[in-house]
Amino acid sequence: MVDLNDVKGGETHDYFLHGSNEEEGTLETSIALTKKIETLVPDWGGTKPPENQNDIDLEGRRSHSYSYLREIKKGKTKEPWRMTWRYNKSGLRTHNIPMAETKVYRFKSPSIRNALENDNKLEDYMRNGIMLRQSGGVSSFLAVHEPFNKQPWIESISSERDFLIISYKLNDQLFQDRIRINDEGVIVESGLGWSYRSGKPVSGYVVRFEVKEDSWKLKLDRPIRKISHVRLEMPDGSTLFCHVVSVDENWVSLKDDPGFTLKNNNIDFHTFPHIKMEGPLRYTILTEEKR
Repeated sequence: MVDLNDVKGGETHDYFLHGSNEEEGTLETSIALTKKIETLVPDWGGTKPPENQNDIDLEGRRSHSYSYLREIKKGKTKEPWRMTWRYNKSGLRTHNIPMAETKVYRFKSPSIRNALENDNKLEDYMRNGIMLRQSGGVSSFLAVHEPFNKQPWIESISSERDFLIISYKLNDQLFQDRIRINDEGVIVESGLGWSYRSGKPVSGYVVRFEVKEDSWKLKLDRPIRKISHVRLEMPDGSTLFCHVVSVDENWVSLKDDPGFTLKNNNIDFHTFPHIKMEGPLRYTILTEEKR
């Protein structure tokens, strides 16, 4: 899986990768992470634990989420590197391709699932994780996630102009995939004989949102062709991807409840983060073009 995160705004951008909740396993990194760090909570952040799961402090001034990180170790790199999680019957190797100098932190964090949401047992179920940090107004985090059973199978990863080139073995044969992701869309040229072109992104405004029992429908500002997903863009800059099950002219039917209501440009989340926003709701779609 190719994973590209582009971030704009603010000064510090953090990208997290968490290991399995079910097993602690082992974590190996191809770069040294040896410098111990006491905490990643910023100077303005608070360390008071929340009173319950609904005690939400989004700004983190009273209960900063980084206070849950333990055994933190630090390094940095601007060269490609790898991390590998190994478990009883499976594993995951992640290839990181930094776009700029990146600080890397290794840590342990609690598995809330195994603690059965009991705050008193969080320290008994700690799992390995990685955080990447870049500074400045614009950041890009590019990674390739390689799940495996017994051993990793990707031979090499390189780049050529705008394309990422992934060479891998399948049934003892060597194949090569070429992948490009940019503002013009996604292109995949597979060594297995197929290709994919997403088409150019199209953006606009959501005019209306209707909820009827188990039905969630968006009315867009223009008719569109068949799509599989729509990206909703909130007034505060956050985004939400929704699975589309059908399209009828301007109307888009979603597979699941997006977690909010929309009325007169007022967005009210009845799921996490349980906040309200005022402003237009935008969307972006990619028209599928398979070959």
